[in-house]
Amino acid sequence: MKKQIISNILVGAGLIGSIAIAGCTSGGSGTIPTSPATTQVQFLADGSAQLPDGTKIKLSSNILNIDTNHIASTKVSVTGATSLDKLGLKAVSSNPLSSATLSRQSVGVDRLQIQSAAGNGIGQIQIVATGLAGSPVVGLASVNVAQGSMIKASYIDMSASGAVALIQSGGYKAANVLIFGFADTSSSSINSSYLTIIKNALNSESTGTVNLLSIGGATGSASDMTDTAKVVSNISAQIESYNSQLSTAKINGVDLDLEGGFTADQIKALAKGFSGLGYLVSVAPQIYLSSGSTVDSSNPSNLVLTSGSPNSSQSNFTPAIASGYVDYVFVQTYNTPNWTIDGYAESQVGFYKAAAKALNNSTKSDCSAYASSTTSVCIPEATNLVIGTVSNAGGAFSSANMFGVAPGTSYNQSSILTQFKTSIDEMIADTVNYKYFDGVMMWSLNTDYDPTDYGDDYADKGAFSSIIYGAESGSTPSGKYFILQVSNTGDGTGSYPYATVSLNFGSGNYEFGGLSSTGKEVALAAGASKSWGTLASSQDPNTSSYVTDSNNLDLLFVNANSITVSKLYINKYSDENKSKTQQEPCASTLNTTTLEAGHTYNVMVNPTYNSCALEQVN
Repeated sequence: MKKQIISNILVGAGLIGSIAIAGCTSGGSGTIPTSPATTQVQFLADGSAQLPDGTKIKLSSNILNIDTNHIASTKVSVTGATSLDKLGLKAVSSNPLSSATLSRQSVGVDRLQIQSAAGNGIGQIQIVATGLAGSPVVGLASVNVAQGSMIKASYIDMSASGAVALIQSGGYKAANVLIFGFADTSSSSINSSYLTIIKNALNSESTGTVNLLSIGGATGSASDMTDTAKVVSNISAQIESYNSQLSTAKINGVDLDLEGGFTADQIKALAKGFSGLGYLVSVAPQIYLSSGSTVDSSNPSNLVLTSGSPNSSQSNFTPAIASGYVDYVFVQTYNTPNWTIDGYAESQVGFYKAAAKALNNSTKSDCSAYASSTTSVCIPEATNLVIGTVSNAGGAFSSANMFGVAPGTSYNQSSILTQFKTSIDEMIADTVNYKYFDGVMMWSLNTDYDPTDYGDDYADKGAFSSIIYGAESGSTPSGKYFILQVSNTGDGTGSYPYATVSLNFGSGNYEFGGLSSTGKEVALAAGASKSWGTLASSQDPNTSSYVTDSNNLDLLFVNANSITVSKLYINKYSDENKSKTQQEPCASTLNTTTLEAGHTYNVMVNPTYNSCALEQVN
């Protein structure tokens, strides 16, 4: 289908009068609820739901892919005057293939836990505020239950800009978790070169991808993160700044790749701090043992998840994980030689499967007794268990990796990756011994697509992403194409010359307006317009220069090819910052009410005449 570029479609104030007045009627001033008994909720461009008092409710991620008979989770955070307790949130599933529950994480954060059943299907989870009038929907999550679905996590080392430049778009697109390392924990300011790298990656990723900003790494220092509250504050400020400048997807959380002897208290404080702010949290511990030279996967009592020397035999990640502050555990199964699990060393492909079995047998429904333990491992069953490996020998420091050689030594990468893929398929199919196995983590896209610069002349570029993750060459955006342009066609007169529009799609009112240069949602001035779209349209080279990805549109179209507008409201403001407001409803006799994927639409609002129109552009 030929796509028509609409970077600057504007309709004059005189024209909109003749187009829209016949189809819309102006109502009284003030906020118009969806029904007299229901609290009005506006879904904003960042995906959060806003109450009349300004309180915001936001899901850290709301497009979830789950294997059958598995558990996934996300965070629901609340900021503002209405407390989480007063909201009385309840999770309601529309699909018998998944059930959902909420549990308290902190004063302003709940964890949404989703349990899938056998069978494939797509459904929706509604977050309902039972404590408010009318029990309005204040959050939505799309859930795709598919047998064999798994987490495919890839690290990007942003400090190696030369290698990053060689990563193909297919590598970003094939992963469903991208981890960007490593942020400077001593500063609240972002790295401008990192911003460019993140923008490029997000412009290629698939809809629903989780993006994490990582701290630590091989060069991270425990002594630099003793003030954990300051680290949380600095990294949170960085994420807010990055997100304000990203026109596609956003950063959803923080990865704690804490190596080099971080204490259990440090790790737990950091995980708790970030989780308490509503971020998704992942950790990347090294798998090891507390005593002896081998671990029995059926009884892994001496297994530990360590931060490394000088306390390598201590499971310093356990308290944070067992306390429920961690959403993903990316276990490193490389670079620690001279021990085995079930007789397999890290230099053998079989070690990965043995480690997965041992960790599966360390997963429990209740880990509260391990909240202070550093002698063993307990992983709550709601936590995503992801086992990590290197992409090739170039990704490791020694021969302690599944390829069995150090960088520079000859080996057959393709043969080993094929064995590894078979092993993964076997684990996914075995719902007893690997019930809690959720997927694969890979270090890193840099080494995968630029092996020679890491001393590996025997690996093929992108082989891991291709064989294990199914990466394809090319840069065609995936997902559904859709653009919604909002135009203020007023003449700038009157007390409320600025405007946004709210469209009701049945599940709530979704507000679309402007965006400032700092990423703040603003009202549109007379004659101004703004284009919002799905991730695919914001990635398309023909439209990416002016289309901003809308989390709401991604969510609405992920399981549908069309959406229906049941009501349309003009939100009128006294200034760009929305200081003073009125809302006017439009009549239901719009020329267009069904919005279809693959098309572009323009919604025109005129706050001067309280008129509006919705038209298909192409």
